[in-house]
Amino acid sequence: MTIEKSIESKVDGRKQRSERSRELIIGATIDLINEGNLMPTAQEVSIRADVGIRSVFRHFADMDSLYATMNVVAVDIFNKLYEGTQPSGTLNERIQQTVTLYHKGFEENKYMLLTTMVRRTESNLLVKQYREAMSDLEKDFQRRVPEVLDMPEAVRNGVAAARSFTTYDRLRHLQGLSQKKTIAAVTTMITSLMNHHAS
Repeated sequence: MTIEKSIESKVDGRKQRSERSRELIIGATIDLINEGNLMPTAQEVSIRADVGIRSVFRHFADMDSLYATMNVVAVDIFNKLYEGTQPSGTLNERIQQTVTLYHKGFEENKYMLLTTMVRRTESNLLVKQYREAMSDLEKDFQRRVPEVLDMPEAVRNGVAAARSFTTYDRLRHLQGLSQKKTIAAVTTMITSLMNHHAS
């Protein structure tokens, strides 16, 4: 092996180890959050990822940038749950199908979504990401229930609030409703708003 090839091999090896370390850190952060630790520390992350704490900050300038990266992964996981699916049937049936699908995503990713809500007050980047995710969900809802586009602004805003993670969290966790009752309540709110205006 030439000197040049030997150097290239070592550089490639370091790069692969660095990328693997970064993946372990992100994965450890998500695992800790999914276990209910909404704000894991760098020390906790490094222990779970089995890397040195200096490695955490070699890949991420601070915990804010780590959470922002984790949030991108979380949004991607959430989006994949409903990409490509299309509801069918009457307006009321499509609303129920859509709410059920969104709440499946909320249920599976609730801790990561809660972490984003908790930390967004401290991070302009997370606020930006949160707004982008809300915009993506709005477009998806319009695709599934296009009738909402013909509604007055006040109705559209009411529908957006009803189908939000915030409303899900209030009903599901603060009021202690079952997943089934939470879906029923949100479906009723949205259908009532839209049917009232349509009539």
